[in-house]
Amino acid sequence: MSILITRPEPEASKLVASLQQQGLQAWALPMLERADLPETAEIRQLILNLDLFQQVIVISPYSAKRLGMLMDQYWPQWPIEIQWFAIGSKTAITLAEWDIEASCSAGVDSEALLTIPQLQQVAENKILIVKGKGGRDLLKQVLQQRGAQVTELPLYQRVPAQYNKTDVQHLLASHQTDTIVATSGEIVTRLASLLDQQWRNEIKLIVPSARVADLSAELGFSQVINANGASEEAMIKVLV
Repeated sequence: MSILITRPEPEASKLVASLQQQGLQAWALPMLERADLPETAEIRQLILNLDLFQQVIVISPYSAKRLGMLMDQYWPQWPIEIQWFAIGSKTAITLAEWDIEASCSAGVDSEALLTIPQLQQVAENKILIVKGKGGRDLLKQVLQQRGAQVTELPLYQRVPAQYNKTDVQHLLASHQTDTIVATSGEIVTRLASLLDQQWRNEIKLIVPSARVADLSAELGFSQVINANGASEEAMIKVLV
């Protein structure tokens, strides 16, 4: 088995190293790059007004890291009486590094978080969603349907890495790649744009959730495996 890791750096190289320690062949070609959004007056004001929100939801580990760095500039002590939520255990762990205790669901997507009891009765609550720019609107839409006042705080954006389609397929062939790890719908979409249908038929694609598995099938990938998690641990478990 020869495995391509497509998640952004530095996570890609870290997963490659972990897989190599397990005796597996792996290499990295990130499909997306992260770019921090500039600290605007609007971002600064939302950070200063954190204590006006009853609940704060943090979407990803990188969102948690960026939020912690910004809060550290403006809050000598963290605001109290906020309910914190994280999508995925890795996001919760990253928040814990900033001494923020967050609840997270067993699943790794918005659907899973929306099932937890604390987010059922949220009418009139002010909720802040900390995220990357763009992405899905499901969380915002459902919470608004439940009566919450929802504000989004994008702190970074994901930029597609610029690769030539022919070069990517040549690299896959030269590495004798038969398995690709793609940890988000955006990554799968970028991959699909770079791979001919023959590659999409032959490659095994490891994805983090049923939603991304469905998207992968729609984009023509024939062999899709749901790891039920985007964490390094979940991917290693499936691959080993």
